[in-house]
Amino acid sequence: IMVFLVNYLFKLVPKKSELFFILKVTVAKVSWE
Repeated sequence: IMVFLVNYLFKLVPKKSELFFILKVTVAKVSWE
């Protein structure tokens, strides 16, 4: 479910956007915890 949600968000957020980078970092932190 988590992966599906992340992929869905990636489609909404532009790849060249700072939000995309922040989102990746947030996902990484959640994954490690």
